[in-house]
Amino acid sequence: MSYYNNINMIKHTMDDFSQQNLMQTQKSLQMTLAAYDYMLYQIYTDRGIIAIIDNINNGHETEKNRIELTNALSTFIYGQSYVQAVSVITDSGKIFFFDRLKGYHTETSWLKDSSIPIAHIYKQTLSMDKTNMFSTKSSADFSGQIYYYCHIAHSIMDYKDVKHKKGIIILSINADVLNKISNVTLSSQAIPLNEGFCFIVDQNNNIVSFPQAEFIGKNLLSTDSHDIRSACKEFVKNNNLMKGDNIDVQFLNDENIGWKFIRVSDTSNIMNYINKQYQMTALIILAMSILLGSIIFFINKTVFESLNRLIKNMKISECGKVMMNNRMPIITEIYMIYQNFNHMLLHINELIAQIKYITKQQKDYEIKSLEMQINPHFLYNSLDMVNWMAIDAGEYQISDAVHSLAQILRYSIADINAPVPIKEEVVWLHRYLHLQQMRFKGSFDYQISLSEDAEHCIIYKMILQPFVENAILHGLKEINEMNWIDVKIWTQDNLLYISIKDNGSGMPADVLANIIKMAENPQLSIKGKIGLYNVFNRLKFYYQDKVIIKFESQIKHGTSISIGIPIEEGH
Repeated sequence: MSYYNNINMIKHTMDDFSQQNLMQTQKSLQMTLAAYDYMLYQIYTDRGIIAIIDNINNGHETEKNRIELTNALSTFIYGQSYVQAVSVITDSGKIFFFDRLKGYHTETSWLKDSSIPIAHIYKQTLSMDKTNMFSTKSSADFSGQIYYYCHIAHSIMDYKDVKHKKGIIILSINADVLNKISNVTLSSQAIPLNEGFCFIVDQNNNIVSFPQAEFIGKNLLSTDSHDIRSACKEFVKNNNLMKGDNIDVQFLNDENIGWKFIRVSDTSNIMNYINKQYQMTALIILAMSILLGSIIFFINKTVFESLNRLIKNMKISECGKVMMNNRMPIITEIYMIYQNFNHMLLHINELIAQIKYITKQQKDYEIKSLEMQINPHFLYNSLDMVNWMAIDAGEYQISDAVHSLAQILRYSIADINAPVPIKEEVVWLHRYLHLQQMRFKGSFDYQISLSEDAEHCIIYKMILQPFVENAILHGLKEINEMNWIDVKIWTQDNLLYISIKDNGSGMPADVLANIIKMAENPQLSIKGKIGLYNVFNRLKFYYQDKVIIKFESQIKHGTSISIGIPIEEGH
């Protein structure tokens, strides 16, 4: 695919180059012919020449006027090296000329050898309002050298009566000028003839210009092919100008003069160069493939040996022998697998030891738990007995305190880590604060407000108790006036908010800073703050980074705690 893609790319590049070369040739030829056309214009519009032709047509002093016309024509083409002859054919059928090859008084060097009849040239030129172009083969000069002409002709206009045409004038140009214009680019690049050249054919496919003059005048379609490209290839091969099948033909039509500019190139050298490059590339690829194949084989051999040893160790580990072979592989990646597998086995050994220890401890805890199962029941029964004794004695306040204590104890011991609707936690908190009021003889008052939308939200047990207990034991201990604790629970922005405020003594700045640090990092512990340490750890464990905890406190103005946790709905 790369080979054919490059071939097509090179072909397109060469075609573009050929078309540009042909367009440049066309422009150069148009400029040259425009200069000769202007010279022709100066002749057929010259009043002196027209007057001489009028005298000749009227039969006035024919010989004298012929000499004057010949001298005038020679003056116009003086210094124009490529203009070989200028001929005038009047409407009376008389022919006058100036010919560089034959001289003044001999016959013209091209009219008798022209393959186109003079009458046809005359009629065709008179019928056209523009310059007529044609080519012909000329005869030899005095030295025997043969010249080939290209001719441009135009009717002679009467400036008094434009419609009246007095004859035609023909400018004969050496065909060498066309060949030089056609192959100027190739000549500047020193391209041999057998590698590429340009030539020109007329509207009848007759060769007008060719690097080898003997081919001028031949018809390009004299071969069996009627396609211009195929005809050019056959013409070039038949005349041994180029050999091989890599002949490229490009042509360009000139609509103004009806000629074709043809460029023929032999691409054999380029194709041979490309083929050699691809052969060299193929050999390099083959050598690299063999080398890479050998490297891959030896690398894979080492990899497979290392993997087989690793698999063998894994099978040994499956049998309960957690060990590693000391022989390490030389492949870095597999060596890393070995190391990680070894670390994993060491970690597994540690985990097995920990599991054995934890299993033993769990069994011990289960035995102790069985031993202690009687204690809560004994305690509940004892408190119930004390309650009835207080009732029998009429000590109803003591009975109320004992009953509240029993309910608190039963709630706190049963499923301590179980989540409950917050309204149950509020009921328990009421009993706890009521018992604390009795303990401190009504030295403080409390208020708990729970919004309706928060009643069914889920919260874990004993989350609020450490904060409330801290407010009672530390916040209200030095205040003599009536103290209060305000607990508010509501929902906002998909969070359950809990606010606990008191009007107690507040906390010093350093103590407040330490508690805030412990709330942000529960791994830190403060002496005497075991309750807060536990509840901070529980909040982080249950809610991770979604929990919000804020503290505000001022000396003698109380403390405010705000907690925000994600909402979990209960049923």
